[in-house]
Amino acid sequence: MGDSVHPGYASLDLAPFRHLPALAWSEDLYRVDEALTDLVDRHAARLLAEHGGGVAPDRREPALRLAARLAGRTPAGSDDLDARIAALRHLAAGTFDLVERAAAVYPAWLRGDPGPEAALLGPGAAGLWERYFSNDNLPYAAVNGIAAFAADRRAAGRPLSVLEVGGGCGSAAEALLERIASRLVEYRFTDVQPWFLRRGEDLLRRRFPGVPLSVGRLDLDRDLGEQGVGPASFDLVHAVNTLHVARPV
Repeated sequence: MGDSVHPGYASLDLAPFRHLPALAWSEDLYRVDEALTDLVDRHAARLLAEHGGGVAPDRREPALRLAARLAGRTPAGSDDLDARIAALRHLAAGTFDLVERAAAVYPAWLRGDPGPEAALLGPGAAGLWERYFSNDNLPYAAVNGIAAFAADRRAAGRPLSVLEVGGGCGSAAEALLERIASRLVEYRFTDVQPWFLRRGEDLLRRRFPGVPLSVGRLDLDRDLGEQGVGPASFDLVHAVNTLHVARPV
């Protein structure tokens, strides 16, 4: 790709974003996002061409969304896209790998086969999600960085007791603790999945051995008081990529 600035990135007005963490508006993130968009378009075009006629009745809407996505768009050439992805893999391998896995199992899912969900969400996919939910994966690190920035600004420099819900593999906590570890009173790291709790605790205890950390299961779909979290018992509640899986109130 050389040292030249991407023309699309160069045309952006970045002034409104310069107070945010640099990774959230970097040229690297722009290039990764562009390549991911083109990769999804390529897979969508292939899926519709090869499997569009074999869609289960209850899965026609997702197929129609793929078709709408491609309306008026021309997928990028394979050689150019493959070269760009190869050059960017060190920044976002976790995201590229997840897209490829989803594309591989999506045809069977469109036909109505329930098996692909296990391929993405079963025990065999744990490593895939660990690489995705990581600050080594630039698209996810950008999300964590913005959330940590917002939480730190909200905290306004004071001592804090923090509850994190849906902590996952610990990358959101890692980004936040890099900002606030020195003024923590307590950090309670929670999730509903034991595997996530183990992975998150391992990461945080290695990275921040002196932090007052407690770890436990917390289910947002149950009454929090019954799980030991009373009203106004924490200064800050932190949640990244979490509320979409909670039951609507």
